[in-house]
Amino acid sequence: MFNHAVLFVAAIVVQLSLATEGQTPMSEDVSLPYVSLPYLVKSCPSGYHHGWEVLSLQFTGTSAEIFMNKTGSFFDSAWYAGEIIGTTGEDNTVGATRTSVDPGDEPVTERLTDYHTSAPGAWSMRLVLEDAPVTIAGIKLASYDEIFSAQSICGGAATYYTMTAAYCSDKIIQGYSMFDAYRRSAVARLAKEIGAYVFEGTCP
Repeated sequence: MFNHAVLFVAAIVVQLSLATEGQTPMSEDVSLPYVSLPYLVKSCPSGYHHGWEVLSLQFTGTSAEIFMNKTGSFFDSAWYAGEIIGTTGEDNTVGATRTSVDPGDEPVTERLTDYHTSAPGAWSMRLVLEDAPVTIAGIKLASYDEIFSAQSICGGAATYYTMTAAYCSDKIIQGYSMFDAYRRSAVARLAKEIGAYVFEGTCP
């Protein structure tokens, strides 16, 4: 399920402390629609370890509208979740579920717990693991909670994108590495598909 290939994009990966605020790109002020972090504090069952992982990136090379259209659907999410084999409810509606599977892994069902949009050009979604525990790439997960946030920056010519995960895994180091590697490979594939690339600092 997890592709560990070397990425062609440079990523900024930040391991947050509980006092950390959301990261802000230097290009302009950004007010993400959902940057509340209390959910990072998780109580894990015996035998599991709490962890979290954050990936924050600035993309250009394609419009923010194209980027958001590609990533903003809970159901149309094969770019990240893998092959979608079932859904319930309505897309981008709280309570909807999706079931995905990658070769060699068991099916994973996730439930949408929040979907928020705000003008101009900002959205976020939050999802949780519905059926637990699950084993992915040899790592058992008792729970996980993910937030995806995006906002148009640089006058619509770029996108600020953040992916945050809090989870309970039976292998603390391998759990972090799994989320990190999976997200990096998913973002690399997406960027290549839509012609986007990562930049740092001010607007290009």
